[in-house]
Amino acid sequence: MDLDSLIAEVPGLWLFGIYQSDGFSWLKTEVVSTNSDHAKVDMNLRLPNYYLDFAIIVAVILLVFFVVLMRTNPRLTFDYFNFVRLFSIKEREDSLLNSRISSSANILYYAFSSFAFGFALLTIFHFGAQHIPLAESFMIDSIGSAFWQWLKLSIYVFGVLLLRLILLSVFGSLFNIKDVIVIQFYNFIRLGFFVSTVSFLSCLAFFITRVQSSRPYNTLLEMIVLLLVFWVLLVGLKLLRRSAFRFFHLFSYLCASELIPIVILVKVLNS
Repeated sequence: MDLDSLIAEVPGLWLFGIYQSDGFSWLKTEVVSTNSDHAKVDMNLRLPNYYLDFAIIVAVILLVFFVVLMRTNPRLTFDYFNFVRLFSIKEREDSLLNSRISSSANILYYAFSSFAFGFALLTIFHFGAQHIPLAESFMIDSIGSAFWQWLKLSIYVFGVLLLRLILLSVFGSLFNIKDVIVIQFYNFIRLGFFVSTVSFLSCLAFFITRVQSSRPYNTLLEMIVLLLVFWVLLVGLKLLRRSAFRFFHLFSYLCASELIPIVILVKVLNS
């Protein structure tokens, strides 16, 4: 029935509420009250979007962080974000490979990678919580809790990077392949920047197109897992060109330093 027919049936002042609920892309109308007394109508305010406010603040923080890195060391920044070299089998000498792993400049890039990847994971966990069991450990109900969960995830990622560096050093000494540790670790940082960039652009596309389902975010996490598996093959081809050892020796080293840690990491992300 149109509005004129409703007024003809029930005379008096009619109040209508129009809202868009979560999970639906269409508008829904319903009668709120037929009472002419406005004071008796429960007028609820729109719920605040905590994560949107948090995401805007974090995006600005990361952008400022990136500008500072670019201004202080532009060549090293371009080397880290050179994704062509990440997927290239042939390694070329650059300023990145000639720098010390423990230098203060590189530690800043490790921190930036941890914050960026932590933000990407938190976004995927928040919007894909329905299909990601691990997301239950990083629930958000306010801006404060969002920053706390982001900080926790970033610390975990930074800890994984340090643990990975320690494992590479140990297995590099054990298998006598110390000369490839720098290539492995720096390219893994490049991989972190690549995953963070792709995740950020994908989530931005989801926001613009107003994706309401959690399935695309779960698919994005699955793509990250597949990329980590593909990384084992890629780094194996990289090291095969530089190592003087036989294939079986290199394969054993890759199983210990790459394959087993990646399997554990994938298991954690999907637990």
